[in-house]
Amino acid sequence: LGLWPDPVSRRQLLAELARSGVVDRLVLPFRGSEGQTLHCEFNTRPLLIDNEDCLLSMVRDSTERELMQERLRQAAAVFESTAEAVMIIDLEQRVVAVNRAFSKITGYSEQEVLGRTPQQLGAIPQDAQFEAEVMAMMRQEGYWQGEIWSRRRSGDSYPAWLTLSTVRDSQRAATHLVAVFADISSLKQAQARLDHQTNHDPVTGLPNRVLFENNLRRAIDASQQDGHGGGVLFLDLDHFKHINDSLGHPVGDELLRAIANRLRHSLREQDTLARLGGDEFIVLIPSVPSISEIERIAMRLMECFASPYHASCQEFFITASMGISLFPQNGSDVATLVKSADAAMYRAKARGRNRLEYYSDEMGAQATERVLLENDLRRAIALNQLYLVFQPKLSLGSGELVGAEVLLRWLHPEYGELSPERFIPIAEDSGVIVSLGDWVLEESCRQMSSWLQDYRPFGPLAVNLAGAQIDRPELPQQITDLLARHQLPASCLELEITETFIMTHTSEILPRLDALRTLGVRLAIDDFGTGYSSLSHLKRLPVHALKIDKTFIDGLPEDPEDAAITRAIIGLGRSMHLTVIAEGVETKAQEHFLSLEGCQQIQGYIVSRPLRAGSFAEHFLQPRQTLGAEQPPSL
Repeated sequence: LGLWPDPVSRRQLLAELARSGVVDRLVLPFRGSEGQTLHCEFNTRPLLIDNEDCLLSMVRDSTERELMQERLRQAAAVFESTAEAVMIIDLEQRVVAVNRAFSKITGYSEQEVLGRTPQQLGAIPQDAQFEAEVMAMMRQEGYWQGEIWSRRRSGDSYPAWLTLSTVRDSQRAATHLVAVFADISSLKQAQARLDHQTNHDPVTGLPNRVLFENNLRRAIDASQQDGHGGGVLFLDLDHFKHINDSLGHPVGDELLRAIANRLRHSLREQDTLARLGGDEFIVLIPSVPSISEIERIAMRLMECFASPYHASCQEFFITASMGISLFPQNGSDVATLVKSADAAMYRAKARGRNRLEYYSDEMGAQATERVLLENDLRRAIALNQLYLVFQPKLSLGSGELVGAEVLLRWLHPEYGELSPERFIPIAEDSGVIVSLGDWVLEESCRQMSSWLQDYRPFGPLAVNLAGAQIDRPELPQQITDLLARHQLPASCLELEITETFIMTHTSEILPRLDALRTLGVRLAIDDFGTGYSSLSHLKRLPVHALKIDKTFIDGLPEDPEDAAITRAIIGLGRSMHLTVIAEGVETKAQEHFLSLEGCQQIQGYIVSRPLRAGSFAEHFLQPRQTLGAEQPPSL
């Protein structure tokens, strides 16, 4: 029938019988009538029947029991090995079992918790409302899960994720509760770090734009409830880019941290200081009784720049320009208030920097116009809206034409002719200045090449270079290719670089300047006297000329300070064998003073206003035929 055990099991049965004389509850596998394996319990006794040795065996199918025991063993293994803490609780809220993870997480041993309630252990909050909500969910769904604050045996609190489940018998009656929870402290800490990184600036640790705008949104909502307004202060460091460019970003970042720390300690606890990026900071001043409180805080922030900062063992004097918008006066949404404060900051920059300005409706119109002009400026070259004018330079000694400065103009289809003062700052801020500068260089060389076909040489064309152009290592090669393309000698071109830029970037641009001088291009320092030149810097620079800034020429000859500065620049230039050029000369008295002091060249309205190419040639250039068949000499 196949009911007898297989040979291996049979030998095990007989061995046990021989050893003990009986077999009690020995479980052996059997093969069922359908070929399935059954687990049977054997109870066997020897029996003498008619003087013959026989065996009396009682066999009971224990397959279900064995499977149940195996499941119990597996459950026990899981119970003990799981990383989550497990509590089994009876209907009287008493703990009847815990696993090893429970002891590891809470610090309680099994003996310390059996018979006590989870609330007594601090494993589950002892809160009547919480308990009522949990029990209601348990009755309805049979389980509850969520985040709680639990307590260890030491008394320390920690966040835990708890799952409560009801255990029911075969009649669906509840018999126990199983509580499974895990310590999520490390998860919460990781989440906190992630939240901090998402909402804070990595360099200074200050809130970033996202967090600032959230705080501003809440402050606007609160002001509509309590009637207390507030302010947004947009703060931009003056000329900070020069520090980054000359000394590197590590020094710049160290300086930014020092500035952030000083600003933060000048604010109230409820204020928010954020870094928007680069050298821009923004401050939220919420819930103030009057504008005077905002002004008081703003002045305190500006005072943060009265004393020098220290970074990388160096001392830095930094200034800042600040724009202020108020709510609800200047707007009731985040975007409008930030944009308004930004517009006010640009007004502060335009009025000389190192100052603060309040937003006005006029600024809003200017800010809108600024955005429109930036968009239009990007298309101006392609639409042929840009053109060049030329301002002649004369020798004070001979009165002859010795060159001309190239100036850029923009004929806007809506606003008409725009001066560089109106669109060059926009071009610099937006990065369009590089493409504009390249166009000016190309067009200047093209025009000079065209003139030399029909007119006598008259000296170099002076072209202003923006800092972003000089920053490019490929500048010398660009100039080389440009001159070759238009078949011009290098001496036909004079490049003007502002004193402020050249003095703050000497180390980086010196190789480029040396390469340009080797090429034969003339170099001039523009706006001389407005920067921070020193003799040690000047003697290193491969320049040919100094241009005295117009602000010093305006007061001549009456203003003694302007006269002294101009006299000193001329003396310095002559002693270093540099050509000295005065720009913005408008009166005979100014011309006479400059001539007596030894200035070599002048330009300005006393000579001529800037002229289009045709008018410039008509008034100042001499036709080639006066030279006969002679070719234009190489300058």
